[in-house]
Amino acid sequence: MKTTHLLLLIPSLLISLTFLQDDTAVPASPVDSTSQWDRIPSYCAEGEGGTRVHTGRPQFKEMNLFKAGMEGYHSFRVPAIVSTRRGTLLAFCEGRKNSGEDYGDIDVVYKRSTNNGTSWSPLKVLFSVKGGTCGSPTAVADMINGRICVIMSYNDRKYAERSMPPEYEAVDEWGERRVFLNWSDDDGLSWDNLQDLTKELLPRNYTWDAIGPGAGIQLRHGPKAGRLIIPALGRNLFSDNHGLTWQQQQIRSGTSEGTIMQLCNGDLLRNDRGDAGAFKARRRRQISISSNNGNSWSSWRSSNDLLDPLCQASLLRYNDSYPQRLLFLNPATTLPGLPNRKKMSVKISYDDGITWPVERILDPNNGGYSSMAKTENGHIASLQEARENNNTAYTIKFRRFNLPWILNGEPEPVQ
Repeated sequence: MKTTHLLLLIPSLLISLTFLQDDTAVPASPVDSTSQWDRIPSYCAEGEGGTRVHTGRPQFKEMNLFKAGMEGYHSFRVPAIVSTRRGTLLAFCEGRKNSGEDYGDIDVVYKRSTNNGTSWSPLKVLFSVKGGTCGSPTAVADMINGRICVIMSYNDRKYAERSMPPEYEAVDEWGERRVFLNWSDDDGLSWDNLQDLTKELLPRNYTWDAIGPGAGIQLRHGPKAGRLIIPALGRNLFSDNHGLTWQQQQIRSGTSEGTIMQLCNGDLLRNDRGDAGAFKARRRRQISISSNNGNSWSSWRSSNDLLDPLCQASLLRYNDSYPQRLLFLNPATTLPGLPNRKKMSVKISYDDGITWPVERILDPNNGGYSSMAKTENGHIASLQEARENNNTAYTIKFRRFNLPWILNGEPEPVQ
């Protein structure tokens, strides 16, 4: 194994980033040796001096938002949360009717909050087919026209990812696992636009597929500002007309369950779960970058700082004014297997994910899939899986906290 150095531009600084590199990875395209760094914009405000965020009053709230065994479902898994243009929080997840397993009778369900997560609406069903598996909700909110889009996966009741238990058939032909879209134009009150987009969004060489899961983004800067992007297996799904139509762009193979973010220089970053070969073995999050609006991507690199027990994770752009902050949330361990998804930890980066100097543990003994959104009052709203009943059932916890709580009295390491 060897190391490589990836050069990224953070406002006015050229920083060398050390990653673990797969010796068999396809090299990234060569960089023009001319002084192109001067031509790359920075969309994050520069500044100097520290902050006093750590002196604020820490705030933390926790509740079981989707409780195992309640509201007609055995378990709830695979959460997604977004904050709308009006500041409403929409929380989505899989409602698993009969067990905590990935197959069988599963609905996509949701709840709304109009007071930053203090209280929530009753559970409602977004996508259900009798006996079928509806899942992997991945949501994005359009901050220009207010539309909320959710892209999901579906397969018929007789299918599973693999042919076990024996009464299920493995998904082994194109179209047995499908892609669906629904959207709302009234802040999540109604959803009457269910569409099958399998032909448009499922590559012809795919059998099994999964969207996200979690949250997508809307680009804030650059020539594609306003574009909606939802990560999916092996590709990104995007819309340049506020969710009316969708297209796909391929990424490099070897990962799954990805997150996506726009960096300060306008580049796109994928932060994924390692899913094959050396990527899977290293138990680190995999990073790839596109400098041309997603048309091509760098080779995957393993992040030293972001541990990965082979589990989904979530990213959030908290702000892009000085000091710009990215947040990352996952079970920060390296042991695979559901019972080992522990140490749910939130981290802060001040240099677009190069380093993660701030970390606080939310739950040392439990964890799993997650999603984050920023509330109207500047808190972080998060959904996180929690195992129950000897790891056979799943609840989704809502945790809301602020920056002072993450910092825990320590000054921010910015200059």
